[in-house]
Amino acid sequence: MINVGVITGRLTAAPELKKTANGISVCHFTVAVQRDYYDSGGNRQADFIDCVAYRRSADFLCKNFAKGQMIALDGRIQTHSYTDSSGIKHKVTELNAGNISFCGNKGTGAPKTEISADDDYTDIPDDDYGFPWTEKGE
Repeated sequence: MINVGVITGRLTAAPELKKTANGISVCHFTVAVQRDYYDSGGNRQADFIDCVAYRRSADFLCKNFAKGQMIALDGRIQTHSYTDSSGIKHKVTELNAGNISFCGNKGTGAPKTEISADDDYTDIPDDDYGFPWTEKGE
């Protein structure tokens, strides 16, 4: 059986870390994921995907991400149900995040556009990329 979900989108709210009765870190969050098409008014629609992260993934998420920030994650889709205090039964479908990654600029400001002497980079000569479909000199 295969159960894998992969999404990239923006966090709809600042993630909040909570602890279970056993002291396990947990974070429930929602990611807004744009659809591939535009509606008749020229607007892109989005799906709001409920997600959950546990343990170190939850700690990492809450420490490093903020509302509106791009995020990429993968995990498994899981469902569960519960009955609220009014006796109404609810079914929940969410992505249980296994891997959480930065996507785009980590900071809240504009992307960095200049390279300074303090930056850690290696200059690669134009003729040393090693792409088999190009010839030197092109």
